[in-house]
Amino acid sequence: MSAPDNIIAAAVDYAQRGWSVIPVRADKRPAVLSWKNSQHFATEPGAVAAWFGRVKGAAGVGIVLGAVSGDIYARDFDIASAYEGWARAFPELARALPTVRTSRGFHVYARWKGVRTATLPDGELRGEGAYVVAPPSQNGTAAIYAWLVPLPAGELTEVDPGAAGLDRAWIAESKAGATERTERTETTETPEGTETTEDTEDTEDDEAIRARWCEKTHVAIESAIVRTLPPAHGKRNAHLFRLARALKSIPALANLPAHRVRVLRPYVHDWYKRALPTMITKEFCTTWGDFAHGWARVRHAEGEDVLGAAMEAAEAALAPSWASDYSPSCKLLASLCRELQRRAGSDPFFLSAIKAGECVGVDKGTAYRWLTAFVADGALRIEVLGSAQSGRATRYRYIAGDLGEPAHPAPAA
Repeated sequence: MSAPDNIIAAAVDYAQRGWSVIPVRADKRPAVLSWKNSQHFATEPGAVAAWFGRVKGAAGVGIVLGAVSGDIYARDFDIASAYEGWARAFPELARALPTVRTSRGFHVYARWKGVRTATLPDGELRGEGAYVVAPPSQNGTAAIYAWLVPLPAGELTEVDPGAAGLDRAWIAESKAGATERTERTETTETPEGTETTEDTEDTEDDEAIRARWCEKTHVAIESAIVRTLPPAHGKRNAHLFRLARALKSIPALANLPAHRVRVLRPYVHDWYKRALPTMITKEFCTTWGDFAHGWARVRHAEGEDVLGAAMEAAEAALAPSWASDYSPSCKLLASLCRELQRRAGSDPFFLSAIKAGECVGVDKGTAYRWLTAFVADGALRIEVLGSAQSGRATRYRYIAGDLGEPAHPAPAA
């Protein structure tokens, strides 16, 4: 199901303000595979409606904070009394700054250059590297985000969060309790230039982490185990990787980093015991090692709309230079191939002629001929030929050499 009309209308309105927006699910997570590009390039307002209308599972709109959206930031008060304490101390700002009523607290919006995201005992200060769920989004508890103090007609007011008391807590940490995880970028840059997943669980042991999972999570884990059991001999490897993708799609497990994969060991062992009758490899250590290796390599969780996310990026990007003399639809297909390769990383990507044609509005025969032309151009290489009998799409590798170029055109000065 794509985004409702009121969500699309709000997303377009925010985009017209110059803000970078992303579709989010009811659990407040991004509804797209990756929103990293949205932290650097705002989608053009004219393309937002089509994007949100295409993304499956989009139930709300998120505003990406920081420089990409004109230096806006948001103070998230998870505890209503904390917001009330701040409002009493800064009554004029409380009346003037755009404010949203959330399911359990308030979001206060302002603008200031260089605000960094920080966790506080009563909520968060969100800036660079984060996003905030905006009205009229609805979360999983059916609560609807609504403007308490509406947005101004023009730009947000510039307010130093330090001078406005928005960078500190307004309730004692002992009274604050647990706050929800910051909605922020999934990866951070290390000094060596590699990316590591944010991990807030390093100080907890495995039992404590599992104890925090709700009944819904345990039911989802059981479902993942059952539906990924290998049906016959020779299927262990493929179905073990399917188990990794299925577990990765469960919100409580989605951001579990590779170095904490041991938390999942009991569930993998359960899968192993049930799969034993159809497995040639009987040693659990081998299965566990293969799963741990696969968990680190999972790029797309089960159910993610990889093709839709790639199409959104392709539509917003400049076409590859090697396709300059092709038609607009053909250029779009070339851009789509490039975006699919970016998401596949070092692996080849799957693409059938049927899906390629659906994406760019041509029949499958035309799409097949265009993909064949790209191979002849030296932009694509066929790694594994597809099969109509097995329903397997062809695996391509994009080799044109422009993968390292910016994914989107530079914003206008």
